Amino acid sequence: MHFSYQVGAPGVHYYGGVYFNTYLPRWLSHPETTDYTTIAAISAGGLFATFLVVMQRGFLKWPFHPVGYVLSGSWTMNLVWFVFLIGWFLKFIILKQGGFRAYRNARPFFFGLILGEFIIGTVWTIIGVIFDQPSYAFWY
Repeated sequence: MHFSYQVGAPGVHYYGGVYFNTYLPRWLSHPETTDYTTIAAISAGGLFATFLVVMQRGFLKWPFHPVGYVLSGSWTMNLVWFVFLIGWFLKFIILKQGGFRAYRNARPFFFGLILGEFIIGTVWTIIGVIFDQPSYAFWY
């Protein structure tokens, strides 16, 4: 926390301050009882995600991916839903036109796109730190 306040990190000032200055003292001074409803909801979600994993592993044409379920309730879906849609559509087209062999041959290209994004983001972040200048805003 101290380093992020000195040097800077996006979002840490708000989230870190809210949690450490507001919620943590309240939780420590007034502990709450066990919330069995929340535990049941988390367990049901875990069982459903496990069901999706079993179905995806067991059936080649199972259309639902467990990661899609996990990410669907997250704020990140507001940012990346279109990218997921494009990825799904390209996978659908490749499987329809070329079959599983074309899909396996195309995977290194798409993994390369992902790896390239992370490498470029890392390189520009390092350059920004070295020259003490804002640079490529990776992910936010």
